[in-house]
Amino acid sequence: MADPRPAPTATLLPPLAAGSILAVFGKPKWGFLMEWTLRRLGYRMGERYWDWRFGLRTYDYFPTGQLGSPDDGAAYEPVPFPLLLRLFRAIPAEFRGCGFLDYGCGLGRVLFVAHRRGYEPVLGVEISEFLCERARRNLANTSASIVRSHAADLAIPTAVRVFFLFNPFVGETLEAVILRIEAHAVAVGHCLVIAVNLRNLGPALERSSQIERLRYGPSADAYDWGLYRIRSGR
Repeated sequence: MADPRPAPTATLLPPLAAGSILAVFGKPKWGFLMEWTLRRLGYRMGERYWDWRFGLRTYDYFPTGQLGSPDDGAAYEPVPFPLLLRLFRAIPAEFRGCGFLDYGCGLGRVLFVAHRRGYEPVLGVEISEFLCERARRNLANTSASIVRSHAADLAIPTAVRVFFLFNPFVGETLEAVILRIEAHAVAVGHCLVIAVNLRNLGPALERSSQIERLRYGPSADAYDWGLYRIRSGR
């Protein structure tokens, strides 16, 4: 007796037509989309988890127009927690526990980790009043402090030996900050710059003969990074 059930769809189509449909609607496309969606969801959940664990609210995104940043400023987005913790582990022993300065500190995520890791003093500079107010709430139970200022105008405290830059600005501001850090190193001794997103920061840092790259690493979070020693010239 003949089977009353209809034949599978693929057998009713010419091989070329069946292959074309699978290419458009089948596993390759939807598998990639599903993988991207799950990765993005996992990233967001991870960032929210770390914020919740530390009692912070730092996972957010604000465009430059909302922040009132200058033309060479950048939008706010935090450095991912897994990458941030990896960077702190990579800091050479000679710089651990030294004074720490984060240029473009945003909502204070990096400053919070620096405080927990024992760096002292911990200072952030941020030009956006909106971000400064929220960052101070995040850091209320720490010794970290925030200065609202243009980065190039900040006088670097003598105790600072470690500088953090996560794509805070480019152009003239970046050049001016690098010159100020170089002059600071001449006065106090070797310093360390932690730079994230080298596509924007790397060329300016590596033009200087006073700056030596110690380590470099790509990141699964799409940000490459480098550790740079600023030689004192002594």
